[in-house]
Amino acid sequence: MALQACNEGIKYIGLFAYGSGTFTSMDLRLYTNNYTPVKTSAFASFTEPTNSEYAPIAFSADDFAYALTGGKDLFTPPTKTFAFTSAVTVYGYFVTVLDYPNHFVMWAELIAGGPIVFGSAGGNILVVAQNEITSP
Repeated sequence: MALQACNEGIKYIGLFAYGSGTFTSMDLRLYTNNYTPVKTSAFASFTEPTNSEYAPIAFSADDFAYALTGGKDLFTPPTKTFAFTSAVTVYGYFVTVLDYPNHFVMWAELIAGGPIVFGSAGGNILVVAQNEITSP
């Protein structure tokens, strides 16, 4: 599934690009509802895992590595690992920014070939929230 930029996050991407952004970090989150992200997706569109060991993972714009590959701009953060010790079904991930007191969705992606299903023993999910920007 392709990454979907969300309307409410576009504002923050623009603010950051022009140096007037007020956010300092983003959160990588997982979702457990069978949902395909669309442009109008909002924080309430996603259901996060309720497992006690789950927590969003913070990262900043400085974490992203940049590369120009085949005419495409790639922005790649380090791999982030979510460790579960109990059953969970994960359909995808989403990235939010906190503009107190609300979280806004920057982008989201349904896991290709998903969902990922773990039984009672749990397991690890590794996520690379890579962005690809192409010019027409």
